[in-house]
Amino acid sequence: MGNAHSGAPEQHNIIIGEASASTMWDNNAWAYFYDNSTEAEAEPPFLIQDFIHTLQPDARFIVMLRDPVERLYSDYLYFGITNKSAEDFQDKVSESLQLFEGCLTEYTMRSCVYNTTLNNAMPVSSLLLLHIHLLSMF
Repeated sequence: MGNAHSGAPEQHNIIIGEASASTMWDNNAWAYFYDNSTEAEAEPPFLIQDFIHTLQPDARFIVMLRDPVERLYSDYLYFGITNKSAEDFQDKVSESLQLFEGCLTEYTMRSCVYNTTLNNAMPVSSLLLLHIHLLSMF
């Protein structure tokens, strides 16, 4: 893979597109790969970006994200129960924020984000809630 004349490695310029909705955030399978998944404060020791950086340290990304509140409401409308309202959404967001903030009093942000038990207990998506939680701090 190197240039036989100069001894310098070849530079490969590749552009790849990927548009799965969950590629950037869905990592619930991490617990199956690491043996620490039974601990309450368990968190993945490595994330996808760590592997990408190891294999392609010069990789660059362009990421487009939706407004987190709009995305959370869209998620609420698409999944779950059939009787939906703005009031019900507000109640579910408040309940989820309380659960998430309760977790943060005992564990790290990363541990709470990747806590599958907490995520399953929350009426709305924990990762989208994290974005809203972080935005509310600024």
